[in-house]
Amino acid sequence: MEPEAIPGSRIGYIRSHLRGDHPLGVAWANFYLLPFFANAVGSPILSLLEDAPARIPSLASLVFVILVLALRGWGAIGAWASASLHVSRDGKPVWARAAKAGIAVVLLIQVLNLARLAPELGEHVLVAFGPSPFPAFVAEPSADGKAILASGDMSDDAADAIRRALDRAPDAKTVVLSSDGGWIAAGKRVSELIAERGLSTYVESECSSACTIAFLGGVDRAVSPSAKIGFHRPRKVGGSGEVGVKNTAGRLYAAAGVSRAFIERILDTPPESVWNPSVAELLESKFVTRVVTDVESPSAESQSAAAAPAVSRESPPAPAVP
Repeated sequence: MEPEAIPGSRIGYIRSHLRGDHPLGVAWANFYLLPFFANAVGSPILSLLEDAPARIPSLASLVFVILVLALRGWGAIGAWASASLHVSRDGKPVWARAAKAGIAVVLLIQVLNLARLAPELGEHVLVAFGPSPFPAFVAEPSADGKAILASGDMSDDAADAIRRALDRAPDAKTVVLSSDGGWIAAGKRVSELIAERGLSTYVESECSSACTIAFLGGVDRAVSPSAKIGFHRPRKVGGSGEVGVKNTAGRLYAAAGVSRAFIERILDTPPESVWNPSVAELLESKFVTRVVTDVESPSAESQSAAAAPAVSRESPPAPAVP
């Protein structure tokens, strides 16, 4: 025979609720309010993970959703049991019926929310457990060792790839970026590495989406006259995340001295679109510090080595909570 739980213990409270031992008001509070409390506590915790490698926040989001659903299920079982016993405790039948009706309505809403969130949760599953959507990032010293040629998707290994290249070329002063996008968090880590080393950034061909975040780290941010710089509002895995992304991306651009009007134009561009401002607009906004001439630009060999494949444009995952 299984021993009884110690009265007053956490296990005892959990079992007592499931048996319907708690008064209806307490049981209803467990069912209805505890998941909201969990959301209030968990969402800020998940936001602290937004700069981590992509798998971590996606996995944390899935765990969080499972825990909230488990809490809702535990609450529903206990609240229903308490409602069934309410009349035997001299409670009014109307409150028992109202409690059960309320449980049914809340659970129906929960199911509908899960159906609505299914695509977003699916994205989190793919990011957490599937293969990386991006191939390995490439970073190599230039022939003269004065630049790092960084190309490809802003994947989670981008900063480490550049760091290894810098170890091989300690005299490098510039990171030549060529990328169509990637994870915003990865671009931020690249930007922080470039700023920490006091390096400049340069774009000869293209730098779009998450690459523009990496570009911000340069003490001198230069582009060629034909450079294609692309912006749009980032989209978080598991949802649009417009408010949070606006705050995060806006702070990054603003901290680099980019004009407010330019930032607002970036954040007004939908995730599925790309805004390519002119060189004059880039200079006026202070996103770039100068436009280089052919004489100043890296060697032709360096430029050709910096070509990058096209990539999708995604930001760090956001929690999807039913």
